[in-house]
Amino acid sequence: MPNCDFYALRNDHAEVLRFILKETDCQIYEKDSAPWTEIRQFHEVDEILAAYDDGLGQNKLLLNLYSPSMGGEFKFRRISLDQNMFGEGAFRYEAHGWGAIQLYLGSVHKDRLFSSHTNHNSEKRAALWVDAIHYLGRPETWNWKEVTRISSCINRFIRKVAIEKRGSMPILPAAFQWLNAGGELGY
Repeated sequence: MPNCDFYALRNDHAEVLRFILKETDCQIYEKDSAPWTEIRQFHEVDEILAAYDDGLGQNKLLLNLYSPSMGGEFKFRRISLDQNMFGEGAFRYEAHGWGAIQLYLGSVHKDRLFSSHTNHNSEKRAALWVDAIHYLGRPETWNWKEVTRISSCINRFIRKVAIEKRGSMPILPAAFQWLNAGGELGY
């Protein structure tokens, strides 16, 4: 069960993040940095939620989770940005690794609740793409059982705290209350 799509609001995200920080040894990084900045590593729930509310109008906060027990290479890659749009020498960074676990925190955008999401590559998929995405290193250096174990642990927690489902998608408590008060889902 590498992925889990679910509906959650800020308080729900806080519970998931608390679980990750307390029950796993995952390091939490933003997936992409803002222009002219390096990747931020987060150590506390409030720090992550503050980044989520940065006023940029984004409807997701994109995070990557990495534990040293996963092995492999977790990397930060510098990306050059369009100089016409951002100025000379503009850059940003991406955080990634074959076995990194993605955690995307959805939110309400234009009065609709968009889903949150967890996922990670499989060993098989990484082996298929290694030549095309060579900068990620060698997939066989990852402990895929550990990647799956940690990801499954997070997904089980999400499913456990859910109050209801829409199709196969768990709905966490704050999102459930919001929907019952007339909120709508985004797709």
